[in-house]
Amino acid sequence: MAKDPNAQRQKTAFNVAVKELKKAMIAVSNASLETYLSRLSPSNTSDHNLWKAARYSNHQQRSVPPLSSVDGDWLRTDQQKAHAFANHLQEVFSPWNSKSCSSENKTPGYDLITGKVLRELSPKCLTLLRYIYNAVLRLQYFPNQWKVSEIILILKPGKKSEEVASYRPISLLPSLFKVLEKLLLTRIKSIMDNMKLIPNHQFGFRSGHSAVQQIHRVVEYIGEGLERKSCTAAFLDFCFAFDRVWHA
Repeated sequence: MAKDPNAQRQKTAFNVAVKELKKAMIAVSNASLETYLSRLSPSNTSDHNLWKAARYSNHQQRSVPPLSSVDGDWLRTDQQKAHAFANHLQEVFSPWNSKSCSSENKTPGYDLITGKVLRELSPKCLTLLRYIYNAVLRLQYFPNQWKVSEIILILKPGKKSEEVASYRPISLLPSLFKVLEKLLLTRIKSIMDNMKLIPNHQFGFRSGHSAVQQIHRVVEYIGEGLERKSCTAAFLDFCFAFDRVWHA
């Protein structure tokens, strides 16, 4: 089959244009970097520009791809993308209707307090922190600031980057809250196990219970139902399984 010469010329021109565009983008980036480096100063009035430059060079910058809206329009500005993600997360995190439901290398939260910072606290700071934790239990009051989470969006593997639903929301809670949560868990876990407060089919957020084991359990139940001829079909939907919260 003969190739269209016009199409071949257009393809060649397109490839040349792409190469020229890449060269121009690299040149602009290098020029911007040279201008930024030339303005650096070690003085105290420079807002620690040298430290910022070193931190910038050690972190790889990722370009944010454009997104498409529900109507098919392209969202390019940060404000448009923020509104699109806000609308999407509002739908994803909507609570279940109770009537329809049956009976160290951790990223810090918005306060930027990491586990390493907590490990470096002095004995006096640890004593004050213990007072706060004991006050939470004694007064039965949880600080509102520890309930604030920073949500980041991570692209799911193999998903289209231009679709809003392709991003997985990750909630980053303050480290002080997570430490208190761990302390409470170590004290009530044995009580819950002895009293069997958690049903056996509950696998989420439990140590030693993986999704693979839960899948094997479901497949086993389906096989037993087919053998007893009490199961003719099974429909499973794991879409946004952990994004919705059931309110009793």
